[in-house]
Amino acid sequence: MVWLDYLHQLLDLLPSRKLKREKQKLRNYLLQKRRILTEEEIAVCSKEVVEQILADPNFESAKRVMLYYPVKHEIDLRALFTLAPEKEYYLPIAHTTRMSVKRYTGEDNMHKGKYHIPEPLGDDYRGDLDLILVPGVAFDKEHYRLGRGAGYYDRFLEKFKNTWKIGVGYAFQYKSRIPKGKHDMQVNHLIFSKTK
Repeated sequence: MVWLDYLHQLLDLLPSRKLKREKQKLRNYLLQKRRILTEEEIAVCSKEVVEQILADPNFESAKRVMLYYPVKHEIDLRALFTLAPEKEYYLPIAHTTRMSVKRYTGEDNMHKGKYHIPEPLGDDYRGDLDLILVPGVAFDKEHYRLGRGAGYYDRFLEKFKNTWKIGVGYAFQYKSRIPKGKHDMQVNHLIFSKTK
C-alpha cells in the first residue's frame, strides 16, 4: 500500500491534477456560500442583476437571448421573461456529453430534464444567438469562468465565439484570479449583484 500512496503523491504533482484540485477547492467553498443564502437574499440579488441586464446595450439590441433556469441558489433571471417579453428566450439542455438549446415558450411547456433541471419541450434550436447569459461558480478579472466541472458550458460556448456573452453571479463569486486550463472559456462582460 505504501507504493500506492507514493504513486498518488507523484500524480498530485502533475499540473492537470493540481489544477483540478485547485478548482474543486474553490468550487466547494463558493457553492457552500451560495447554499446558505436566504430566499430573500437571492431575490434581492437577482433583482439587482436583472436591472443591470435590462440597462445593458447588448441586451437591449439582442433579439435571441439564451439564459438558464436557476437551480441550487443561482441568480434568478426569469423576471426577464416578463420585463422584456419582446425577445426570444432559449434555455440550455444537458445531454450526456454536450449541451443544446430549446426555445422557452412558457412554464406550461417545461419538463424535468437531466439532473432534474426544468427545460423546454420541443425541438433543439440550431440557429444563431445574439446574447448568452452565462451562470458560473466564479469569474475573474480576465472574464474566465469556473463552472461545476463537467465542461458543458465551455464546449457549448466554443461554438458561439462571435456571440456576446455576459457572466452573471453574486458579488462574492468575483475573484481577481481563478484557476484555469486551456479549455476554459472567457465571457465578454460580467454583471454581479451589488449586495452579496
